[in-house]
Amino acid sequence: MKKEKRANLKSATLLCVKVEKRRGEEVRRALKERKLLRTDAKIISDPDFIFLPLVRRLEQQESLTLTQETREFEISEPRRSVEDLVGFKPAYEVVGDIAVLTGDRGPDSDRHRDRHRDRHRDRHRDRHRDRETAEIDESLERVAAQARAILSLHKNIKVVAKQTSPVEGVFRQRRLKIIAGECRTETTHKENGCRFKLDLNKVYFNPRLATERARVVEQVERSERENEAEKIIDMFAGVGSFAVQIAKRAPHSHVTAIEINPEAVRYLKENIKLNRVGEGKIEAVLGDAREVFKGESESGNESGNESGNESGNEKERFRGSADRIIMNLPKSAHLFLNEALGMLKLRAGTIHFYTLETSSPSPSPSPTPSPSSSPPSLSLETAIKKAKEKLAAGINEASKRAGGREVQLEILNARKVKTYAPYSFILGIDAIIRK
Repeated sequence: MKKEKRANLKSATLLCVKVEKRRGEEVRRALKERKLLRTDAKIISDPDFIFLPLVRRLEQQESLTLTQETREFEISEPRRSVEDLVGFKPAYEVVGDIAVLTGDRGPDSDRHRDRHRDRHRDRHRDRHRDRETAEIDESLERVAAQARAILSLHKNIKVVAKQTSPVEGVFRQRRLKIIAGECRTETTHKENGCRFKLDLNKVYFNPRLATERARVVEQVERSERENEAEKIIDMFAGVGSFAVQIAKRAPHSHVTAIEINPEAVRYLKENIKLNRVGEGKIEAVLGDAREVFKGESESGNESGNESGNESGNEKERFRGSADRIIMNLPKSAHLFLNEALGMLKLRAGTIHFYTLETSSPSPSPSPTPSPSSSPPSLSLETAIKKAKEKLAAGINEASKRAGGREVQLEILNARKVKTYAPYSFILGIDAIIRK
């Protein structure tokens, strides 16, 4: 196999410098810093010397005591990308061994077809129909080409699917269509040393939040190192992407993972076992966070056994119980601030609040630039300001509902988590609430 691979390598006669081995690394670094070293050619050596391939012949002041000559070198082919194969950069994300194409649905979308049909309904109907069919065929071939390119370049990917609907509904689901590879949507995704089993057709999971999850987990871990093991409530837990990582890295803390989607809770319990999380570190709770706060939900321990909340004490057990609350539901987390405030401990607690904010450009040109019509950095600043105001207003309203007791909000950090659309951002805010 190795001989066959070597036979397929290209070779070329290249200009190089001949250097004693004891000076080899020093000269290699110097050539690389000056962008004189060819990086696509494999460095060769003999018992006494190494030969470093050059981009061009060295000038006299550059060569100093170096000897230049020509040698035969093996040339590695440049690594190809999906963009190289299809001629454009497709939008896709990878979850486990599944690649999901997330770009625009293109000319075969309902909106495009309807607009195109209305425009030409009265004239050139046959010509329009032929054009529309050609556009759909072109779009399908474009998607198929992306799938073939991804499978050919990434051997770890076994399925290519296309997202055919947005994430929608209380269960946060999206529809997928298999384009190539194996016919399945279940996979196991690895992130930050943990494994998550999930079905992309049934549950919500965003692989692009790995850095954000690691950042929150590190805060819990740091707190535990300071001998302050925490009780955490994840109000919208999904398959356990926050909860499992916290339990693995901060084993003395406890996570209550609330999720309304029964399929997500099923995978959450599987992931607890899959990652060998210690007994009692995570409690999986099936239900809407509002109902859970009232005590009207089903809960289960890490082995998946469920128990009802029937006694008076059980109905109050989440009130004032959390040191930290995670609110990763960007489109509607602000609607749950009343419950979050009630779940935080009476003295103080931390919340990780996620929200979707938009700062659209001005509809008409303005001689005086405004933040919303300025560069993306100013647009982001505007969105972050709106997010802070939304959180402050929500906490103020929640405190009034709770009897009007004084609540202090201290925002520790506000940042962009990811771009959602042009001038639209998923933002994260870390805040301490003191009652």
